[in-house]
Amino acid sequence: MTSNDGTPGFEHSMDGKLAPKHPFRLVVKRLCVFLFVMYLLTLSLWVTGNIRSFLDATQSMLLSVLAWDSILLGIFSLIGIVFSVAFPLTRKKGGGLGLAVVGIFGYLLLLAVGVVGAFFGDSILTLAAGLR
Repeated sequence: MTSNDGTPGFEHSMDGKLAPKHPFRLVVKRLCVFLFVMYLLTLSLWVTGNIRSFLDATQSMLLSVLAWDSILLGIFSLIGIVFSVAFPLTRKKGGGLGLAVVGIFGYLLLLAVGVVGAFFGDSILTLAAGLR
């Protein structure tokens, strides 16, 4: 195996050497994927709890976890958008601009999911609390 066989975390530069990717971009991308999976898992557990009649305390806990997952997903996707615009891809050939647009669109979609999830979780918790 040579060093040009697709070493993870590196992309090829124009002069044949390996140029490192921004580690912060990798961390933000992986955190967004992790938080999106956690969001989907928590949402599916909450829906299952509605069908199977989980306890109210469990449902409240799931909704608060859903709201926090959504808030963190929105924050990290916003950071991802900023870094995608501030540090564009350094590829000179083959769809560098197209990949940047797809990445920004993906982060915008995750931002929308985060905002909707945060409002959904907090609104259901507020409605369940009632007037006290």
